[in-house]
Amino acid sequence: MHIYLTRHGQTQWNLINKIQGHLDSPLTDQGIADAKNLGLRLKDIKFDIAYSSDQKRAIDTAEIILDSRAPLKTTKALREIGVGQWEGMFYEDIQRLYPENFKLYKTDPEKYVASPGGEDYKDFEKRVKDFVEDLKKSPYENILIVTHGLTYMMLLNIFEAKALKEITKRVLPHGTGLSHIEYDQGTFKILAENCIEHLE
Repeated sequence: MHIYLTRHGQTQWNLINKIQGHLDSPLTDQGIADAKNLGLRLKDIKFDIAYSSDQKRAIDTAEIILDSRAPLKTTKALREIGVGQWEGMFYEDIQRLYPENFKLYKTDPEKYVASPGGEDYKDFEKRVKDFVEDLKKSPYENILIVTHGLTYMMLLNIFEAKALKEITKRVLPHGTGLSHIEYDQGTFKILAENCIEHLE
């Protein structure tokens, strides 16, 4: 099995440094163009299926990449981490109003306390792990996954069977950054990570 993992394209809130979580904002012109370029890069891959977060920015990105050449299934399991009351806030305001917890959000996922209405990292990890367990049973050969920054990082962490705290060592992927993962005989192997050649 070959998995092609990407993050949604740049959004309006990415541009102005607002946190999205389970909220949404539209793709920018740049985000749309980047998704088109990734679609061109992957045009020779015969995808059997694509899985996307059920959030609009991910669905829109997936539809642009696929251009109707494979079925698309959406799932809540691939949503971004929910950050509750922080959603829709500017990052600088969160850092100013909740300095200690925001630092934990960035650097210590095991100690981070979920913002009211949000989810902690352990719950977040569990829902992504549940998706990966289902993915292992998939009969498909070539799969596209379109998700969000932290969910992308969590997927890679799980593919490499790393502890939750190791996610802080990963790099937030660029919008439409691409990773290629092979799954064979019960083992995931990351063949390429966060490739952005299609953006240059």
